[in-house]
Amino acid sequence: MAFQFRFRKLLEHREHLVRQSQIELANALAEVREIGRRIAAVERQLQDTRERLSKKQREGISVAEFLSFQDHLSGLEQQLLKLNEQWEAAQHKAAARQEALVDREREAKKLERLEEIDHERFRIEEKKREQRHLDESAQTTLLRGPLPLGNEPP
Repeated sequence: MAFQFRFRKLLEHREHLVRQSQIELANALAEVREIGRRIAAVERQLQDTRERLSKKQREGISVAEFLSFQDHLSGLEQQLLKLNEQWEAAQHKAAARQEALVDREREAKKLERLEEIDHERFRIEEKKREQRHLDESAQTTLLRGPLPLGNEPP
C-alpha cells in the first residue's frame, strides 16, 4: 500500500496560490521599476529644459518663449508629481503582494510539514504491520514443528 496524503489536493491548491502570488509580486515589482524609469526620464527632461531656459535667459529670450518654457516646466513638474504618486501606490501594492506571498508560503509549509509527519507515521505503521506478519509467520512455522531431516515438507 502506497502513502497517500489526505490533504494532497489542498496542498496542490496552496502551492498553486504560492506560484500565483509569486507572479503577482513580480508584476508589481516590474510596475515599480517601470514607473521609476519614467520618473527618471521626466527628471532628465526637467533638468534639460531648465538648462536650456537658463542658457536662453543668458543670451536673451522673448517673453512668449519664456512663458512657453514656464508652461513646459510646469507640465513636466505636474507629470513628475503624478508619477511619484503612482510610484508610491505601486510600492504599497508590491508590499501587499509580498505579504500575501509570505502568508501563502507559510500556509503551504504547514501542509508540507503535516505531509512529512503523516508519511513518517505511515512508515512506522508499515514497519509494525511487516513485523506482525513476520511474527505470525514465525509462529506458524514453530507450530508446525521441525522439518524432517531431508528438509522436505511433510
